[in-house]
Parts: sequence; structure tokens; C-alpha cells
Amino acid sequence: MSRVMRSLDVPARVEIAKRLTPTTFFILPSMAAVAVTSGIYLAQVEDKFDLSSPWIIAAGVVVLILIMPNGVRIFIELAKRQPDTGLIARLNMRNIRLAGVQALLQVLIILIMAHLAVY
Repeated sequence: MSRVMRSLDVPARVEIAKRLTPTTFFILPSMAAVAVTSGIYLAQVEDKFDLSSPWIIAAGVVVLILIMPNGVRIFIELAKRQPDTGLIARLNMRNIRLAGVQALLQVLIILIMAHLAVY
């Protein structure tokens, strides 16, 4: 998506950001919260939820890194009467580039959870 976004002009990038930001800012964090809450509940039921465990701490760190504050910045800028389209385009491009890092971190969290499952 990064290549496609780079080929677009700034107004088109802003329009894409306007459509993607509500989804990524509200729906995805809600789904993530449900997944995390379910995981904690399951770990408690299985007697594997120990906050002193380095694996639980590692999972928490990865989850915190996955929270993307750029989405908040885009949302705030879009809510202004005169949004800075250049800023929105730059922040959206940064989010797209970080998506690859986020995918790697999600694989890492799956590996941590798999380790906890056999722990």
C-alpha cells in the first residue's frame, strides 16, 4: 500500500486517511481489547497468568508498542476546521510504513502466547 500511496497526490492521500482513520482508531483497538481481555481471562483460568513472568511482561511490552499514537494525531487533525493536509498525508504514510513492523510484532506476540501455552 505504501507504493500506491506514494504515487497519489496529497489530497487523495488525505481522503484515504479520512476513510481509514475511524476504522483503525475505533474498531481495531476495540477488537484488540477484546482479544487481550479474553487472553488474560483464559490465562487466569489455566493458572498461567503471573505478572512476574518474563513472558507475560514481554507480551505486555509488545502490546504497548503495537498501540499507534499516529492514529490519534491524524484523528485530531481531521477534526479541526482547517486540517493540515500535508501533516495528515505524512502521518498516514508513517502509519503505512509502520504496518510492516506491526505485523512482525504481532507474529512475536503469537510466538510468546504459544510459549505460554506449553509453559
